[in-house]
Amino acid sequence: YPVDEPFLTNVHDEIIYQVKRLQYHPSIVLWAGNNENEAAVAQNWYGVPEEKMNKTKDDYRKLYVGTVMNAVKQVDKGNNRPFVTSSPSNGLETIIENYIAKDPQDPLY
Repeated sequence: YPVDEPFLTNVHDEIIYQVKRLQYHPSIVLWAGNNENEAAVAQNWYGVPEEKMNKTKDDYRKLYVGTVMNAVKQVDKGNNRPFVTSSPSNGLETIIENYIAKDPQDPLY
């Protein structure tokens, strides 16, 4: 995904809208920033050249941590629901590994 300001602003606004709309639904027990995008980056599903991988990882963090996670936490403050940047995820291990785990699909998590 692009990480230019117009796109990130659009994502931020959409997250704010959706979290406000859904935050009181009884089936929402946690928020997930994406579905399998962490694995796509960590395992290089799209064949990103090695020299571009650091930028790809930085862009992932800018989108899902800097924008999506911050927007969710901004709106859903009082509910204490966890936020995982990706699903599947290794939870705390993913955070320790700077939001892109070596093996985000590890069956132990």
